[in-house]
Amino acid sequence: NAIASSGLAFNERAAGRAAVMSMSLGRYDDASGTLASLDERIDPDDLVTSTRAELLLRTGKPDEALSLLRERTANHPTFWQSRDVLNRLLVPRGLIQEALDGTTASFDSMRDHWTTRDARARTLLQRARLRAPMGDGTGALEDLTLATEIAPKLVAVGEWRARYLVEIARDTDGAIAEMRRLTGVAPDDAELHMRLAQLGAMLRRPDIVREGAERFLELQNESDAAKGRVAELYRAVGISERP
Repeated sequence: NAIASSGLAFNERAAGRAAVMSMSLGRYDDASGTLASLDERIDPDDLVTSTRAELLLRTGKPDEALSLLRERTANHPTFWQSRDVLNRLLVPRGLIQEALDGTTASFDSMRDHWTTRDARARTLLQRARLRAPMGDGTGALEDLTLATEIAPKLVAVGEWRARYLVEIARDTDGAIAEMRRLTGVAPDDAELHMRLAQLGAMLRRPDIVREGAERFLELQNESDAAKGRVAELYRAVGISERP
C-alpha cells in the first residue's frame, strides 16, 4: 500500500487510506475533505499531493491539478509521484520539454536530498519515457541502464529497458537477457513469465516462448484459461504441440 509505505505518521496514514478508499468508491467529497485537512496539518507530502491531483482530475478539474502539481514540484523537486502525474498532464498538452526539464531537475535534486533508490530509479524511468519519443533513444537507454543499477529489483524499470533494447537498440538478445533477469527477481510472478513468452513470440523465438509459457502454466496450475493463452502463443510461432 502506497500510503502505508509513505513518510506519513500512523494517524495520517490511516487518514490517507480512508481518502484513497473514498476516492475508489466515488465518494469524492469525502476524499477531498480528508486530503485538504491532511494538507493543512502536515508539511507538503508527495503522496498527499499526487493523490489530491488525481482526485482533481477525476472530478474534472485538470487546470487545478496542473497548478497544484507545478507549484509543489517546483518547491519540492524530489516529489517523484507528483512529478509523474504532472508529466501525464504536460505531455498531451505538447509541453514535453517542460516535462523533461522538470524531471531532470527532480533527479538532479535527489543527489542533495535523501530519497529511496526506487524513487531515483522511477525518476530515471520517467525521463527515459520522455527522451525516447523526442528522438533521444541513446539517452533513454542510458537512463534505464542506470536505473536498473540503482534499483535492480524494480520490475517496471527492467521491463521498459527490455522494450527499448528491442525498439531502439535492436538488441534482441539483450532484451531476452533482461526479461530473464526479471523472472529471477520475481520468480512467482506468472504474468512476468507470460511477458517473457510474449517477447519470444514477437521475436519469433520458440525456445523463449516455451521457457516463459511453461513456468506461466506451472504458476497458473495448468488452468484452462492459462492453456488457452499459451496455445495462442504456440500457434504464433509454429509450435504444434498443445500446452
